[in-house]
Amino acid sequence: MKNFPLNLEHFILIKTIVNLKSFKKSAKHLGVSQASVTTKIKKLEDSLQVQIFNRNRGLSLTTAGYILFRYSEKITFLCEEAYKTLQDFQIHNDILSVGASQTVGTYLMPQILSLFKKNYPNINIQLQIHSTRRIAWYVANGQLDFAMVGGNIPKDLRTTLEVIPYAEDELALILPTYHPLSGHKEIKKEELYRLNFITLNTKR
Repeated sequence: MKNFPLNLEHFILIKTIVNLKSFKKSAKHLGVSQASVTTKIKKLEDSLQVQIFNRNRGLSLTTAGYILFRYSEKITFLCEEAYKTLQDFQIHNDILSVGASQTVGTYLMPQILSLFKKNYPNINIQLQIHSTRRIAWYVANGQLDFAMVGGNIPKDLRTTLEVIPYAEDELALILPTYHPLSGHKEIKKEELYRLNFITLNTKR
C-alpha cells in the first residue's frame, strides 16, 4: 500500500514501549537512542493524526493508542509465528515421517500428502501404514513425526500423545438377512465383540 504510515517497526516499537513503560528502557532494549524512539513516535502520531501516548503524568496509552497496541500484539505474534513456520520448512531435502492406519492411509492420506507436496516440494515424505495401535506407538516413541488414524488410541498412550479430532466417519455393519442381529434398529457395541470380522490386517 503506497504511503502507508505504519510498518512492522512501528508495531514492535509500540509494543515494547507499553511493556517496558518507558521510552528510555525501550530504546536500550531495541539498541537505538531515546531521541530516535521519541522522534519515530512523534512522526507516527503526526502521520495518523492521533496521540498514541499520554506523557503528562508518567506514560500511558490514549484510547487510540490502546487500539494500536492491541493490533501491535496481534501483528507481532503473527510475524513471529510465520517466521517459526518458515524455519521449520526451509530446510531443503528434509524428511517428514508420517503414519496412518489402514483405511486412512489407503483412501485419505494420498490426497492430503499430494497437496502438501505441492506446497512444500523440498520435503521428502515417508509414509507408514499399520494398525492404529502400532502407529500410535511409533509416534510415542519418536519414530514418526505425526499420524492420522481411524481407530481408538490405546489408553496407556493418551497422556503421552496430543490427539486432535480431524473428521468424523460412519461405519456400516453388514450382515446377512438371517443373522440374529439383522433388523435390529440399535446394536450395542458389546454385542459386536462376539462377532467374527474380515479385516485388512489381523496383526497389531
